[in-house]
Amino acid sequence: MALKARILRGVLAPICLLAGTEIAMAQITTGSIAGTIKDAQGGVIPGATVILISESQNTQSAPVVTNETGDFVFVNVKSDTYSLEVTMPSFKTIRKTGVRVGAAERVSVGTMAIEPGGVAETVEDRRNVIVELRARQRRRRRDGLVAASLSERTPCRENRIAPVEQLRGERAQLLANRIRRNHDRGANRVTRGGRAARR
Repeated sequence: MALKARILRGVLAPICLLAGTEIAMAQITTGSIAGTIKDAQGGVIPGATVILISESQNTQSAPVVTNETGDFVFVNVKSDTYSLEVTMPSFKTIRKTGVRVGAAERVSVGTMAIEPGGVAETVEDRRNVIVELRARQRRRRRDGLVAASLSERTPCRENRIAPVEQLRGERAQLLANRIRRNHDRGANRVTRGGRAARR
């Protein structure tokens, strides 16, 4: 009996342990997000305020302050996509978007560099933003080339129109001269006719 009991305990113990682990894993629905804040020279930034913002619900967590080594961690984070916003007096506000967290997942965002600057200045740590900025620059260059091309073509059109107006003016002047000459000729004929009659 004692041997059977030992065997039974040896078989049931791993099964119970495995079942308990699966139950615990099933109950975990949250994860964590951790990272480090440093300056441009690589020095750690203690005392920086970090806020976690849900991109789907537009809600934010309670602020977390970095420790003496510049590290921060958010625990019990629900599965979602988040943005991290870091603020520090005399530094630019930085924002990292697209941070995804799953159940029982530990996410590390690595090191986030903060730059000196004003309070209202914000720097977004996002590749899509860089791509969009480059696209805007290309559009501006293209619009500038189109505007320059139009400005070069416009004087040509004006030069084409100007001679026509000038020719119209010259024709009007020629017509006026002809009328004057005809009038002068008529006046001369009348004068000559009067002299002949007197003779």
